This record gives sequence, C-alpha cells and structure tokens, in this order.
Amino acid sequence: MEAHRRRLRQLQGQKAFEREISQTEYLISVFRNRPAVLETYDEERFLLLVYQITVLPGRRLVFRLKNGLELEENEQEVS
Repeated sequence: MEAHRRRLRQLQGQKAFEREISQTEYLISVFRNRPAVLETYDEERFLLLVYQITVLPGRRLVFRLKNGLELEENEQEVS
C-alpha cells in the first residue's frame, strides 16, 4: 500500500510540474508579443500575468504569477 501512495505522490508532483511548465510557456508567449519595455501600467498585461497579490506585514507584497512563481516586493515610499 505504501508503494502505491509513493507512486501517487510522484504522479501528482509530475502533473503539477507539467502544469507549471505549460503556464510558463503561456507567460513567455504573452511577453513575446508585447514591447520589451513598458513606459506605463498595462492593465491587460497585468491581468494576463498575475494570479494573486498577498499583502504581508512590513509593507511587503507577494505577486503570485499564473505559472505559480511568487515574487516578493517591498513597498517603497514615494516622496
């Protein structure tokens, strides 16, 4: 029974990895079809890329992209 559980976990991990690869390829296609440098906020691009934003203590933000990658940013004061 334990061998079956290990195999199930292995297959689930492989599916998650394949899903992450697929989403990363999607994000690459989004970037490929847009200008390399953005001068202003692009809501369409933002919505295509970002799945979730989490606000943490200490003015920190975590952006979770649609491929599962998480990017943490510290909010900077604007003067």
